[in-house]
Formats: sequence, structure tokens, C-alpha cells
Amino acid sequence: MKRRLALFNIMGAAGILLSLVLIVDAVVTFLHVTGHLAKDHLAREAGRYITELEGRACNATAPNDLSLLVAQARTPPADSPHD
Repeated sequence: MKRRLALFNIMGAAGILLSLVLIVDAVVTFLHVTGHLAKDHLAREAGRYITELEGRACNATAPNDLSLLVAQARTPPADSPHD
């Protein structure tokens, strides 16, 4: 009986240890995703926006078109998720 109780206690301790390892892994993964991947995504979106503005600037023919382009560059795009 004592052996069974000792085995049960060892398995319980192993389960608690495993749960702690999994919690630490989840926190580290969360920090990685919110840190590095979010910055990469924002940099990619900024690059796309700059490329779009460059294309508009190359297609602008009149000086009024360029002033309109500058005004548009100061406002976020319509499909921006930060509305």
C-alpha cells in the first residue's frame, strides 16, 4: 500500500512539473510571437505602403497630383486596421 502511495505521489509531482514546463513554453512562445513576428509584420506592411506611394508618385503627372499624393501620404490608407 505504501509503495502505491509513493508511486502516486511521484506521478503527481511529475505531472505538476510537466505542467510548469508547458506553461513556461507557452509564455516564451507568446513573447516570441508578440515581439518578433509582430514587428516583422508591421515592417512588411510599411514596405507595401511605401511601395504603393512610390508607384503613385511615379504615375503623377501634374504638380497638383504630387500635392495630393503628399496629402494622402500623411493619412493612413482606407484599409488600415487602425481605424
